[in-house]
Amino acid sequence: MKFDIHLNVGTIYKTNSPRSKELFYTGKEIADYCNFYKITHCVCIYSHYQYIEELQLHAPNTKVYGVQWITDFANDKFDIGKPLFQGIKLHSNRGYRMVNGELTYGLDYGDFNLVESVLNKLPDNHLVYMHTGCNILGNKTSLRCSPDHVFTLATKYNNLKFIMGHAGVYGGMFTSEPSIREVPTTITNNSHVYTAGVRNHVNSVASTKKAVMYANYTHNIFLDGSIHTRDKARELKNTPKWAVGSDYPYGYNREDNFTEIDFKDNYTWDYNFQCRQYEKRIGNIDHTHKNAIKFIETDIIDLAKEHGEFYTRVKGSKSFCHNYYSIENEYFSE
Repeated sequence: MKFDIHLNVGTIYKTNSPRSKELFYTGKEIADYCNFYKITHCVCIYSHYQYIEELQLHAPNTKVYGVQWITDFANDKFDIGKPLFQGIKLHSNRGYRMVNGELTYGLDYGDFNLVESVLNKLPDNHLVYMHTGCNILGNKTSLRCSPDHVFTLATKYNNLKFIMGHAGVYGGMFTSEPSIREVPTTITNNSHVYTAGVRNHVNSVASTKKAVMYANYTHNIFLDGSIHTRDKARELKNTPKWAVGSDYPYGYNREDNFTEIDFKDNYTWDYNFQCRQYEKRIGNIDHTHKNAIKFIETDIIDLAKEHGEFYTRVKGSKSFCHNYYSIENEYFSE
């Protein structure tokens, strides 16, 4: 069993980064990826329903859970009732968005009136995939898509299931532990190697710690483990409520699309490599694939009941905060 909790198909919208490019992958191309890695289940974010249908057609051995990328909050029609539709994706302050017919970027998750106007349209049991991952850039922070926002929404919309994209932080160079040769004692500029490095590394670790605790304390938050970092693996070890995600093919700004020849040559989108990296630091992760299926396919009422019974059993004990993984896993992986 292999669960990829983060795939993309159709139009893959660019971000507000000047280096970002809009990509387009057909359902057949993403099916090639699923077939190559023998993915048995996946959450796939799609721009148009026809491409998720095409993916399922060409990957018959993969159970596809479609998540519709919503970019125009006023005019996009949800694909509710269509067989592969499982929920929606909302991008963050980095994301593409249409407002009154004009292209713009930026969704502040803290604008609860706006976000809730979208969530109110979803029936019970549907998924809400929300990108998380914030850098502290100079005096202007991008902390508008933090685990705190998802947690706040999830504890109001207890009828919906939230997937926290990237488990609080995307990964990459901004999250690396800085090599500190000299600690400054003067006022530094915002791009100073110490200032920028410490800010972003500590923020990334703290964000994943929060994501794990929020998932553990709720019945309706699950974590997307893309993209692996050493620090992310250390924290995800403390919860059974996560799964590996490849985020394929998002973020790679080459002119031509990936083919099977490329899959194993780039570690970020190599699904098996991502699994091996997590296993190196966590041990066997077979349970995470099963837990992702259970989270998506179990009725929200039953998830809440199980979680409530568990919480009542261990409330107030050190085990709830300090040894959650071993106890929670008793019922969550049944």
